[in-house]
Amino acid sequence: MIRLRLTYVMIIAALCLGVMTGVLLAQQREETAAPFDCSPAGLDALMQSMDERFVLDFAADNETATANLYRRGLVYQQNALECGYTPTSSEVDTSIGLTLNVADLSLILMAQSVGTDPVEALAQIEELSGDPSRGQQLYNGLEPVLDGTQLTCYSCHDSLNAPTLEGTWTRVDEIRLQDPMFEGYTVEQYLVESILHPNAYIVPDYQETLMPDYFGTRLDAQMLADIVAYMDSQDQLIETP
Repeated sequence: MIRLRLTYVMIIAALCLGVMTGVLLAQQREETAAPFDCSPAGLDALMQSMDERFVLDFAADNETATANLYRRGLVYQQNALECGYTPTSSEVDTSIGLTLNVADLSLILMAQSVGTDPVEALAQIEELSGDPSRGQQLYNGLEPVLDGTQLTCYSCHDSLNAPTLEGTWTRVDEIRLQDPMFEGYTVEQYLVESILHPNAYIVPDYQETLMPDYFGTRLDAQMLADIVAYMDSQDQLIETP
C-alpha cells in the first residue's frame, strides 16, 4: 500500500509540473533488456544514462538543470520502487506533502479515478476481477471512495426514487437491452454507462434521475469493477421495473 501511494504521488507531481515521466520511463524500458535492471551493473548504467539524458550544468543553464534535477528524482524513485524498496512512512508523508504543494486535490483524485469515458472505463475493469462483497460495501456506504466520502446508492434504490437493486442483472439483460438503442451492449457495458452517465438514459416510469454524475471522478477502476460485480450478482427473477 505504501509503495502504491508513493508511486501515485510521484505521477501526480509529474503531471502538475508538466514532466513526461511516463515517456521517460518508457524510453528507459526500450533501452534495456528488462523493464528495470536491479543488478549493481544495471543501476550503475542507470546513473550513467541519467548523466547523459538529464544534464546538470547549473552554470550554463540553471533553469534546465533544475528541471532535470527534479526529473532525475522521479526516475530514481520509480526505479527504487521497482527494485523492491519500501519507503518509510516519513518518506511517503514527505512525498505527499510535496505533491500537495503543486497539485490541487481534485487533480490528484482525477488521476486515480476511472474517469468519465464509459468505453475506457469498461476496458479498465475488464482487466480486473470484481469483488461483489466489496461492491456491496461500497454500494451501501460502508466503505469510502477516493475522496473519503461514502456512496448512498441504497438510499434511492431501496425506495421508490430509482429502480430497485434486486434483480438488476436480470432486468438489464431481459428488458433494458431489448431497447434498440442498446443493441450490442453487454450487461456490464450498460451498468458502467449508467453509473458514469446516469442522465444519458432515463428508465421508463421514472421522470428523472436523482443519481449524480460524478462517480467517474470518485471511483477508481477496482471500485467500479466491484460495484458492477455486485450488481451482476443481482439476478433474481422479478417483474418490477
